Parts: sequence; structure tokens; C-alpha cells
Amino acid sequence: MSIGSPGAAQADEAWVAGRAAQALAAAHANADAHVYCDTFADVDRGYFARQGVVDRLYNPRPAFHVLRHLTGALAAADGGAWAVRAGGGEVAVGTAGGAGILVDLATGELRPGGTDDLAAVAGPVAWIAGT
Repeated sequence: MSIGSPGAAQADEAWVAGRAAQALAAAHANADAHVYCDTFADVDRGYFARQGVVDRLYNPRPAFHVLRHLTGALAAADGGAWAVRAGGGEVAVGTAGGAGILVDLATGELRPGGTDDLAAVAGPVAWIAGT
């Protein structure tokens, strides 16, 4: 994953976390879509330095935790309505309205809320209907 020129090194952790969350949500929403996120581990040498979800020693970066919490949230949705807002975009499945649970994807913190609360939360967030 890179921003702009693939030859320019990027170190924007929020962008990587948001982009990975968008890709996972889009793939979950579309059964025929297959997503391949390059790069899993940081590549910090060579012509195309880029950031992954783990550093080169395989310590998790913020994007790792976002994907971990989003995977759990989507599994908890169990085919029901859900919505994800990350990286300036939003993906929603089902009738995204009413009461539910908001999941802060950076920390895993759960709290009650509705889809109208998605915009009020800073950072990547998921909403699951009625759980």
C-alpha cells in the first residue's frame, strides 16, 4: 500500500489503518470481491519502502489492531446490518439505522450508539446493529 508515487516512502499510520479497514469492509460486503493487502510487514529498504500492518520485527502497528477489532466486529454482526467508517470513507450493509454497538477499531472499546454517532467518533469505527 502506498500513497501517491510508489517510489516515495510513506509512514502515515492512520492512512494505512483506514485503507486496510476500508478494504476489509468492502471485501466483507461483497462476497465476490477478493482483497490482497500488500504489504503485511514493513519494507524499509529498497526502491519501494512502504509500511505494513506489522513492523519488520513483526510487532503490531495500529493498522493491525484496527483489522483485528474489525474482523471481530464483522463476525459479531453475523449477517446483520453493520457500517464501518475509516479513512474518510464509509461502507454499510443492511439497513444501517437504529440502536446498536459502536466499536472503536483502534482500541476495541465498545459502547452503545447508532449510525448517526459514527461521524462523532474520531478514528476508524464500526457499528453493529442491535447487539
